[in-house]
Amino acid sequence: MTALQMAAARAHVAIVQDLLEAGADPNAAQKSSRLTALHHAANSQRHEAAAVIRAVVEYGADPNAVDGDGLSSLHYACTRGNLPCVEALCQAGADPNIETCPMTPLMMAAAQGHDQVVQALVKCGATVNGKTRAKGQTVLHIACEHERFSTVDILLANGASTNEVDAEGASALIGAISRGQPQMVIHLLNHHAIPDRTSLHVAAKLGYVDIMQELLRRNVVWIDEREPGSERTALMVAACTGQLGAVALLIESGADKNLIDRNGERFSVSAGHHETHTSSSGHTALTIATKAGQQAARDMLRASGARSSRKRRTLSALLCTVPRNAPKSSR
Repeated sequence: MTALQMAAARAHVAIVQDLLEAGADPNAAQKSSRLTALHHAANSQRHEAAAVIRAVVEYGADPNAVDGDGLSSLHYACTRGNLPCVEALCQAGADPNIETCPMTPLMMAAAQGHDQVVQALVKCGATVNGKTRAKGQTVLHIACEHERFSTVDILLANGASTNEVDAEGASALIGAISRGQPQMVIHLLNHHAIPDRTSLHVAAKLGYVDIMQELLRRNVVWIDEREPGSERTALMVAACTGQLGAVALLIESGADKNLIDRNGERFSVSAGHHETHTSSSGHTALTIATKAGQQAARDMLRASGARSSRKRRTLSALLCTVPRNAPKSSR
């Protein structure tokens, strides 16, 4: 470290000023880490650090210089939650949307729950709906993941979208569901976050009954919604993974126990009585539980009156059957 960097790290304003006046290079960087005096000042939690930043910038320090990991001084100040340093850097021209590392300064502040810093960055022009390069997460995704409720409120009040999805197609709400965060799920729903078609499936697969209850209570999901691709319902998913609490809740809440996944279609045919037929070997929740070796789920479904999808007569056979009293064709 240079003398200037050491003085900046310790927030010795007078020494920093003397060194700068004596010709110290404000942009000198350490060989391995590429840290500058500005980085060291921003990483300090001392009250005098902001004055050091202003002094170094006045002598030509680049507020957007990055270290070996692509982190700017603003990244460091945001991680530390040092509001005076953040404000000093923003006033000096630091870019709040710098993309030299996987996360923006705003994302780092949100992850730590530094609400005052988050507000300062938004005021400075930080983009609330920007995404990480690796996972495609927004700031809202990150705040929800770390359960920063007040930060979530600030972001939503400043235009953060609950509908933005990450690289895997998951919204902040789906992320909260998949992590089993019922209070965050409620918080997002209270802010009008909209569940997608797989919200109930995700909760059912992982056995998060409390989240399922909340989704069903609010009537924001359809209990028999089909999962894209497999065409499975939440009950089928719960049966496959042996989530007994989820299976019980879905049965109690009125889920159709005899729907069939994409391997078959169910038809009710009137021929003096009603029967269930399949056009191919589709699977009901009971069949799925049996094939997956989930005996407890199988027994629970069977006790509730669920049926398997065994094929008795095909649809084509039904359509080709000629009634006995049908008139003969004349030739």
